[in-house]
Amino acid sequence: MAASTYHKEDIKNIILEIREVFKENSSELQEPEGKILNEINNSDVKALVILKQQLWNVLTSVEKLKSKPSSNIFLKVEKLTSKKQLNNAEKKQVREDLERVASKAKYLNEQASKKGSVPDDVKELIGREKEMEEIIDQLMLWSRSEDNGESPVPVIAISGLAGIGKTKLVDDVCQDQKVQEQVGSQVRVPGTNYNTFDADSIAKQIINSAPSPSPTTKTLNILVILDDWRAEIKDNDVKMLHDKVKEHGKASQVLKKVDPRVTAIVITTRSCLVVREIAASPIMQYDLQGLNEKQSVFLLKKALGRGACDDNASITKIVGQCRGVPLAIIAMAKWLQSPRSEYLMPVEQLICSYYDKVYEEGFPYKCFPYFSLFPQDFLFDAERLIHLWMAEGFLGSPEPETGRGYLRDFVGRSMFQDVKVDEFGEVRSFKLHPLMHDIARFVADREIITMDPIGHKVHGKVKRASFDLSLNFSRGIPRPLYDKAKSSLASLLFFANPESRFPMQLDMSTSMLENIFKSFKKLRVLDLRDLEIGTVPSSIGDLKDLEYLDLSQNNIMEKLPNNITKLFKLQTLKLFCCYSLKELPKDFENLKQLKHLDIEGCLSLTHMPPKMGKLTSLQTLSAFVANKDDPKGGLEELLNLNKLRGHLEILYLDRVQQFGNSKSGCRQKIGVQSLTLRWDLKIDQGKIQHHLLPEDFLMSHFELRVLILMGYRVPDLSLFKSTSTQFEHLVKLSLQDCQCEYISQEDALPQQLKTLELIRLDNLEYVARNCDKDAAFYKTLVELTVWGCPKLKSWWPEVKEVSDRPVFASISKLHVHHCPDLTCMPLYPRLDMVPKDSNSFGKELVLEESSLNLLLDTLSKGTGARDSIPLENFHIQNCNHLKNLCDAFQHLSSLQRLTIENCADIHLCGPNNQWNGLKSLRFLTIREIPILSSLSFGDSVTTLRELTVHNCEGLTSISDSIGKLTSLRRLEISKCNKLKSLPKEMENLKSLKTLLILNCKLLLSRCQQETGRRRLATN
Repeated sequence: MAASTYHKEDIKNIILEIREVFKENSSELQEPEGKILNEINNSDVKALVILKQQLWNVLTSVEKLKSKPSSNIFLKVEKLTSKKQLNNAEKKQVREDLERVASKAKYLNEQASKKGSVPDDVKELIGREKEMEEIIDQLMLWSRSEDNGESPVPVIAISGLAGIGKTKLVDDVCQDQKVQEQVGSQVRVPGTNYNTFDADSIAKQIINSAPSPSPTTKTLNILVILDDWRAEIKDNDVKMLHDKVKEHGKASQVLKKVDPRVTAIVITTRSCLVVREIAASPIMQYDLQGLNEKQSVFLLKKALGRGACDDNASITKIVGQCRGVPLAIIAMAKWLQSPRSEYLMPVEQLICSYYDKVYEEGFPYKCFPYFSLFPQDFLFDAERLIHLWMAEGFLGSPEPETGRGYLRDFVGRSMFQDVKVDEFGEVRSFKLHPLMHDIARFVADREIITMDPIGHKVHGKVKRASFDLSLNFSRGIPRPLYDKAKSSLASLLFFANPESRFPMQLDMSTSMLENIFKSFKKLRVLDLRDLEIGTVPSSIGDLKDLEYLDLSQNNIMEKLPNNITKLFKLQTLKLFCCYSLKELPKDFENLKQLKHLDIEGCLSLTHMPPKMGKLTSLQTLSAFVANKDDPKGGLEELLNLNKLRGHLEILYLDRVQQFGNSKSGCRQKIGVQSLTLRWDLKIDQGKIQHHLLPEDFLMSHFELRVLILMGYRVPDLSLFKSTSTQFEHLVKLSLQDCQCEYISQEDALPQQLKTLELIRLDNLEYVARNCDKDAAFYKTLVELTVWGCPKLKSWWPEVKEVSDRPVFASISKLHVHHCPDLTCMPLYPRLDMVPKDSNSFGKELVLEESSLNLLLDTLSKGTGARDSIPLENFHIQNCNHLKNLCDAFQHLSSLQRLTIENCADIHLCGPNNQWNGLKSLRFLTIREIPILSSLSFGDSVTTLRELTVHNCEGLTSISDSIGKLTSLRRLEISKCNKLKSLPKEMENLKSLKTLLILNCKLLLSRCQQETGRRRLATN
């Protein structure tokens, strides 16, 4: 059903309800009702949403009038046998309320026919200065690279809510003179014309829109703007676009004598996932947030054309409703200027001006109001929300994939913040944008309410109610919910705020649970997580319609009542982090409809219930505890669950004495993509020689993409063999706390592997017994973490010369922590880029308590003076034997962020040319370098924007060369107690906006004498 049709039907039903409640002489309402029904035929979705809420209010008003005690004693007696009759004044009030709705409907339809525009006087960029500077700086860095057009085309992606200012930011960047002169001519391609990334078609449009070159031009640099882009961009799409532009440029009559070159691509998009798969190109990603209060007030005043405003409190309140979204602020300015603004409340004006930005065709309009049940700034778990939607009947499908599609849709409209995705690109968690939360609260039907401590909102048709326990519910669940919603309530949710400074204001006692179970027999959804429940009454078995039950994080609950197995419609049972839960009910196999069971973090659970294999509807099972009384651990029951998918963790595999015949069991493989196998770390190693190797078990029953082994004890981890296609789909391998001497016999890790983690492998001596330079995984690996491997000295038993080592062709992140003896491993001269946000950098190298030789060997791979690796983020920490970094700096021309921390013997106070090579450095942090006495800079770090010096006890001076850092915007010096003064040449730092001096005794005392201030800061 289309959204407009859905809302129109709702409006008609509400009018019928008003008639039914009004009862006496309902013909008196026919005229205003007729006007409303006539107007809604021409109303758009946003108008229908507003009118529906207005009619809900009228219905609530009529119900209250009907239930209001009469002052007439005879009518009080009459009320014992029939509903109260409305008096003439009350009837008139209802008619007038409906007339106002009819007038509002007419006004909304008139406004919809008019086209609005942004006030002409709002032309400057407000609140995005930092992002603009960073983007321009990054474009300039890329434009100065000497690659002759052969390097991958860099990408800048700007995502954010509709109206947040993405396009305005790009427009101002493109108007910058330096960008126009050095980066290229802007060519804009609107994303609304493309459902997929059609490189050929886009390239044609770029060539046709490119400016005509001058007769002397040989290379035409083009800055491509993909505006409001919706289609996902794959890894090879950027290169293909660059090639197609060259191809169509040669065929063009206008450009055939020049070489068209795409210097960079800037993308504006509502979806932070559009560029997720780009790995071959350098990429910077910005997720624009709302303006702060000061910026919002300034924008509103600009839009109103005012200087100072007399009613600042009113202005502040209005911009607070806009949640920092510029488009919403400008919409409110229009409302304030409108001569008929009394027709709409501020939130209704936001709906009129903004709702259609997100409410497009295909919008999941049934799911969106459901967000109103949750507190603002709530961190949503995606799977939990999908299971709730399924129980509510919103998906129209028993498959969770529909819900995942809805989440991708919401992400595509940029309605979420802080979005996290898993290894497969699926949304894992997020927060709802505050403006979207406000709109969800407004558009929610009357059947959805958030409870207040008194229960004012409760009426007889409430279906869904939630409790925000940061409010005071010390008196318990309000009585009106029991009295009025007993027969209608289908969903009941409680939200305890773990970050609240106040204790939970609701005592969920056994008696209160009894009242809930006995009163609300029609419950389909019951969320009781984190309520300090110790005992669940057996009366829960009376909730015959229950489909979703969440008892997670009740960590004093030791068992569940066996009556829970009488919930024959139960589809989702969540017991996440019930730390004290020891067992599941014995008749658990009776839950034939159960599809989702979450027992992750149930640390006291000793075994799974018998006959688990009968739960053939089970689709997700977070954990399976091996049975110590069964030689096979009960795993044969697990293998009957053919519908399992997602992630599964199998615990206490040390109890398994045999994994069974790989040819028996299920006929088809289990759909689990991510598997964690965990052995008990607490068992004395002397009592166990070696763990059983589950190779046949894994090969026969799983097609894995993620494999995590924890606590596995075997000298030879021979799961990976060069002659086998086993684990051919594996993209992530993590080995944690395992006791193995090496991992692979023939350097034959899975050929599609992208992430490898080697964590706390105390006995690991080398990774592979033999070296194979052509092994496939060397070409695919993107992230490598080696942490806490004290015996690891080399990737192979025999140390290889640099020229004989294989190369990681695609690696973008390398972390080596606490591996002091590791000096020989594959090289990484290219460090290809991965997507990232504006607060981090790709091409990342972190060395902590590890050898710098891991970097120097890679740098020595080149033969020319200009050879370098495209490393952007280098963090070196606790490397106490490190003396000098000059040799490394010569090859790090792409480095943008450098942190040197707690390296006791490193020398940074040598000649100025020690920094030579760092031509792109923007952020430098020096922490806890005790022998640093003087800090000086050469001519190579003029790009530096932020400098932080912290806790350098020996620092006595900063060289005059700091005056050459003309791009420096922020300087912070703290806990440098021997530093007496700053050089006079700092007067040359014209770009400096923030100077922060903290806990520097000598320097602060001098600053206090000269300026009378302990802290120098301007911002």
